[in-house]
Amino acid sequence: MGRLRDNPNFKWFFTANLVSHIGTGLTMIGVPWFLVNQDGGEQLLGVITLIATILGFFISPYAGVLIDRFHRVKLHRGYDLSGFLLLTGLGISGWYIEEYSSFLLMVIFLVSILYNMFHYPTIFAISQEIFSKKNFGKINSVMEVQGQAGTMVAGAVGTILITAFGLKTILILDGITFLVAFILFGFIKYQPQVKRDKNVKQPTMVADFIEGWQFLKEKPKMLVFFLSASMPFIVVMGLNYVLPIYIANSLETDASVYASFEMIFAGGAVLAGFTVNTLVKKFTPILSIYITITLFALAVVSVSQIPAVGLFLFMAVLMGWGNAGTRINMKTLQMNLIPTTLMGRVQSFIRATGVGIRVLLIGGFTLFIPTIGASMALLILSGILVFALLGVYLTKDVNESTEVSNVKKAEFPS
Repeated sequence: MGRLRDNPNFKWFFTANLVSHIGTGLTMIGVPWFLVNQDGGEQLLGVITLIATILGFFISPYAGVLIDRFHRVKLHRGYDLSGFLLLTGLGISGWYIEEYSSFLLMVIFLVSILYNMFHYPTIFAISQEIFSKKNFGKINSVMEVQGQAGTMVAGAVGTILITAFGLKTILILDGITFLVAFILFGFIKYQPQVKRDKNVKQPTMVADFIEGWQFLKEKPKMLVFFLSASMPFIVVMGLNYVLPIYIANSLETDASVYASFEMIFAGGAVLAGFTVNTLVKKFTPILSIYITITLFALAVVSVSQIPAVGLFLFMAVLMGWGNAGTRINMKTLQMNLIPTTLMGRVQSFIRATGVGIRVLLIGGFTLFIPTIGASMALLILSGILVFALLGVYLTKDVNESTEVSNVKKAEFPS
């Protein structure tokens, strides 16, 4: 890790990412809780989440194209500055209105979700360019640890602020974190690896997106593998909608349990950051993904069947560890298997497909949760993880489907 710290971009990159996580974490805890405690709030949260997901379906392909087409650090700074202006403005407006309307809550939630849709692929692509290949595993572990640490801080601070000061204070703090991230990213020394000739006619964004699809079409096992390994993240998006309802209706408790779950979930993810590399050395990245998804699925099933606060908070550790462990290994595999010149476009296709699944998922939950209940929704999410396990198993030799690989091959028991 010493050599990684010697990189002059190390402190600026990871501090900026940490600050961004704290900011978005504050809003993503505060807004859903305000919504579900209003009359008809459950369905309103579902509608807002569905709208954001549909927008993401159309936006995510362009996010990846922008990553491959423009200066990646300047692009991220643009997102940070936009987030600062929007959320700070909405926070200040809270001092002049009696309460936030459902429409304003929807706008706030959409801004936070859309920021995340642009933030994650951009930060990932930047890290692939500014750090050496031999450090990819360490980079993803460190990013997971400091990112989840930010979520833990947001959970702790968010609980206090929601109770004492209300949503407007959270929004102003959130906006300030984006401004700090904007400043920190300005210190990163970054030179794009691929520069486009301005005198040459650029392909359309649609053509760029299709190029990412063509890369994956030639490697079908890679496509199935990465879609399967993305399922835990899709399930977490489903949990973001289901859990506030589950806590309020099934556990019949308050916002402190929701914030505690977020903190413990983040703690499990931090633990993954420290342990996954050891797991990979003992097994393989792909077999490690199989293990992490399995434990995540078992945790979700347990919570769906036994509505108890103690069990719910205990299983938050396994959920956090399983989701983060899968993500760390998947990111490392992507960095090794996907050329940096295509990273944004390839990720865009994978993300767009995942967003399409989330549209169906959130749409179904919004319509049927009042009938089937939150516990059944959790059981459905665990079923998705089982299908993900099958996809990973069937494509376990994905390393053999690419010429670019520095990754140890998976060995599953017969």
